[in-house]
Amino acid sequence: MASLLPQEIIDAVLFSLKEDKPTLQSCAMVCREWNSVVRPYLFREIRVNGDDDLYSLLKLIEDAPGIAHVVQVLVVRNLTPSAPPSFLENVAGSWILIRPLPSIYKLYTHLSIFNKVTHLDVRRCTYQAGTLWACITVLPSLQGLIVSDLQSSLMQSGDRGIIGVSTPTSRLTTLVLRRSYALGTFLKLVAQSPWVESIQSLTMDPNCGLPLWARDILIAIGPSLSHLDLCLRSNFWDFDEEEGRMCASHLSVFVISRLILIFSGGERSSTSKLGSSHSQSKYQSQGSNSQIGFIRRRPGLRNH
Repeated sequence: MASLLPQEIIDAVLFSLKEDKPTLQSCAMVCREWNSVVRPYLFREIRVNGDDDLYSLLKLIEDAPGIAHVVQVLVVRNLTPSAPPSFLENVAGSWILIRPLPSIYKLYTHLSIFNKVTHLDVRRCTYQAGTLWACITVLPSLQGLIVSDLQSSLMQSGDRGIIGVSTPTSRLTTLVLRRSYALGTFLKLVAQSPWVESIQSLTMDPNCGLPLWARDILIAIGPSLSHLDLCLRSNFWDFDEEEGRMCASHLSVFVISRLILIFSGGERSSTSKLGSSHSQSKYQSQGSNSQIGFIRRRPGLRNH
């Protein structure tokens, strides 16, 4: 019966059921033909919530390798450091990465088979910078990356070798980094990678405002960047005038959230809204292609 229906109707019905996993599972069990049709919708998005889910996923992939080729969105949360499994102790000296984070390492060894994943969301994990970088750069179709609420352990000597040979093959267009203590290390890796030529949308929301190195990453990405969303402190505005104008000229959207201005008597916070005429006049860029741009911070800045 299903073969008599136009493929467009089948796709529309299955798409409407994409959030109804029990119904999709029932459809997949009808027959082998239905299973092959439903599988891309059933496994379109996979959420790994902790170490137990990770090992269950790896076991599922071993039993049914084809599943990895239909996953488009992979969400990884709450992976924690643990002792290396006994079968890895003999090689732990060669792979320093697996000593503190065997769970992440096992994910790394399997990620490359997820060749259709376009969006990766990593939250509330503890990692080494080189380990996370190695995991992300093996995804060949990655377009969007969200990294949030991460704690980073110190980089070990083995990480540097991994970083040196890990070059992204994907063209990342969207990068979101939120509430992560190791934001600087990660962005420095981004700045040295081919991704700087393809990132169009960048969101940075660290715990303690943006440090001065943020200027370097924005200048590196500048020519391709069209959407920028930042949580700023006033020292971010200390651009060289020419650098600021060059970076601003490429932006079409510029969002400032929780802007903090430094006054002689302390700190006051304000919110900049793109829709207000005050914000547009105060932050108007001299670049012809942008709505809101960069200005250079001057002594005696006051809130009018």
